[in-house]
Amino acid sequence: MTGISLCMIIKNEEENILSCLRGLDQLVAEVLITDTGSTDQTIPLLKEFAKNFSKPLKIYETVWDNDFSKARNESLKYASQEWIMVLDADDILQPQSFSVIREAVNREFSLAYFFQIRSYRNEEKYEITRLINLFRNRKDIYYEGIIHNQIIGSITNIIEKQPKWHLKVLDQVIVNHYGYTKKTMISKEKLKRSMILLEKALSEPNLTLEKEIYYRINKLKVRRNIFFSQDNDLENTIDLLKKEGESILALVKTQDKQNIYQQSINYVLYLTLANIQIEMKEYYQAKNRIKEAINYFPNAPAFYYIIANILMKERNFREAIPNLQKCLKFKEDDSFNKFLPFDLDFIGHLPAYFLAACFFATGNPFIADKYLKICLFNKPDYKPALELKKKLDYLNSERQ
Repeated sequence: MTGISLCMIIKNEEENILSCLRGLDQLVAEVLITDTGSTDQTIPLLKEFAKNFSKPLKIYETVWDNDFSKARNESLKYASQEWIMVLDADDILQPQSFSVIREAVNREFSLAYFFQIRSYRNEEKYEITRLINLFRNRKDIYYEGIIHNQIIGSITNIIEKQPKWHLKVLDQVIVNHYGYTKKTMISKEKLKRSMILLEKALSEPNLTLEKEIYYRINKLKVRRNIFFSQDNDLENTIDLLKKEGESILALVKTQDKQNIYQQSINYVLYLTLANIQIEMKEYYQAKNRIKEAINYFPNAPAFYYIIANILMKERNFREAIPNLQKCLKFKEDDSFNKFLPFDLDFIGHLPAYFLAACFFATGNPFIADKYLKICLFNKPDYKPALELKKKLDYLNSERQ
């Protein structure tokens, strides 16, 4: 099998690092850890853990220079295998993903792969993104950006020059990321640090339009997260967020041609703006925002799913139905944009359940039953669907 080097950068990760690494010796050929100045028990724990780890585990040290890409690229230079996988210490790669990765690294002309990242806010709630966590070991593949570092720019440059190479999505590969739980963000002052680095990035001379948009979108997201992590009422600050979002959107619309990287960050901007408006219960404005987004991203299931949920909140079930049907159609036709992050449940059991609920609410129990069966086929233990099934079964028994 083609070998994989796991490359990581860490600092003060005594609470997370061993959970991240357990079992990965069944997948990777070596683990290469670059420490940027740990002062806790991270390094002693790793040295003890390495004694029972079946693959080489090496620790390197580097000076932290307030630049994530610099540290990340430093970690890549130690890799000896054909492929590199990147994880954070607060990531856990689900074991069922291993076989998918093993098969993927043996595909000819595959240059890199997106993984599905589930960033948990608490034990149950998470947001879906996609990141390139697996790529070939080449000197012309490298990270850019002092914060929220990205590798896609160098990868798209290679593909544009050599079209034989491919960038693929592996949605079956799931990484649970715990770096954005409220506890973690407060304990590490993660949001404060992010804001400082984003300000630094935006002050760089000769900043390209693409990078300015990217950094400003991330700054908007950090500000939003600060308000939530501190339990602040958004009412006093929502105007600032919306004005900043509109300003970024104006910049986005000046772009002529958008590559995959630009499309993905613009997509995140529309989602962020829509979510801010939904959080403030500004449903009319949120619907208009999403309709505008659909013009740019007609094959993005998240927007159809979100607008359907708004319509259901307004008890406008009849208008919600075609949007939910569109979500199921995306899966049936395999016609959705695979480079834009969204929860795969948005094209699975969730729209099927809500279609059943909408048809039940509008007096169509037979159609409701049809969609309920689709939902339970995809997720047999989904409790809301099982509750709705009881209601439908009772209704059917009353008719007999």
